[in-house]
Amino acid sequence: MIYHNQSLQMTGRITHLDSLRGIACLLVALEHSLLCFNKSCATLLGISPVLFFFLLSGFVLSRSLIKYEALNARDTAGYFVRRVFRLYPAILVALIFSAFSANYFYKIPSDSIRASPWLQESLCNATSVISGKQYLSSFLLKNVSLDHPLWSIRVELLCSFLLPFIIIISKPGGSILRTTILLITCLLLFKTYNSNIYYSPIGFLGFLLPFYLGYLIAENEKHLVCISSIKSLMITVLALTVYLIGFLYKEQVLLCFGMSILLTILIPCKWVFLLKILKSSILEFLGKISFSFYLLHTPILMITFCAFSNLKLQKIYSSIDIINSLWIFIISVFLTIPLAALSERFVEVPINAIGHRLSKAITHIPE
Repeated sequence: MIYHNQSLQMTGRITHLDSLRGIACLLVALEHSLLCFNKSCATLLGISPVLFFFLLSGFVLSRSLIKYEALNARDTAGYFVRRVFRLYPAILVALIFSAFSANYFYKIPSDSIRASPWLQESLCNATSVISGKQYLSSFLLKNVSLDHPLWSIRVELLCSFLLPFIIIISKPGGSILRTTILLITCLLLFKTYNSNIYYSPIGFLGFLLPFYLGYLIAENEKHLVCISSIKSLMITVLALTVYLIGFLYKEQVLLCFGMSILLTILIPCKWVFLLKILKSSILEFLGKISFSFYLLHTPILMITFCAFSNLKLQKIYSSIDIINSLWIFIISVFLTIPLAALSERFVEVPINAIGHRLSKAITHIPE
């Protein structure tokens, strides 16, 4: 039997979604490895998993917020505390690691193999951060030169701060007209701002679309378990078709909608064989450390590239760039995993627990 009829737990954590986040992290790391040798897959290999991160965050965070009958100031304040304590400590650790790496390891000798323009720019940007003001700007996430993927973490932080207000405006269970207006607004913001994420102070607004789509999925989660096997197959085909059209035409709106449709099937995940894969110990572990992995993989990737160049190991490189990219990918992933595990265990878990305790103290203050 390939179809699973287990009912969806509406209140508990959907653990197999963490595995999807881990897979998305590996895809981002692969994209960056390809970019080291100027062999990106039209950059959509990288943006697709990042958009999926935002979509999944919108779903998971909305799921935790809509359980309140009506969000009030205390609920929202407690949520803000949880987000800061959940995200920022690991970000700070990654920035310190990146700053140390930039000062001591980001060096490529002139007779080395040619680094791609993307890698040269990333190394140059990181090593250009030298003043206290620049470091402060980096730690406040205004400047992402030290660790390029932090642009998406900045979007994650700011959009997640706006999410409670979006939910309040949406009024769970509200009218189709209100939903349509908000969706059109997010689409317009997406088309206007998301390409200016580095230059516009409000560029993060361009990524409200996947967060809002995640909210809509969370709002209708109770209906997902009722989808039959035939309908699941049809929806999957539709999702992949929309996604592939977006991929071929480099249209990120279609990518968002394709992945959001697919997520509606992956949340209940009624196919036993797929669920077993997602619940495998390796993928669950990767999902568990995915946030720290995402933060640390780029500096470790650049350290790996520079180390091979400085140790004169470039002789092992193939004449085929994609093979070189795979070597860099495999080595950097194996180096990143243990550091990410340490960060998750000793930074994320204990400080996140503190954030939850503070949040409870805020939300349970007596009148």
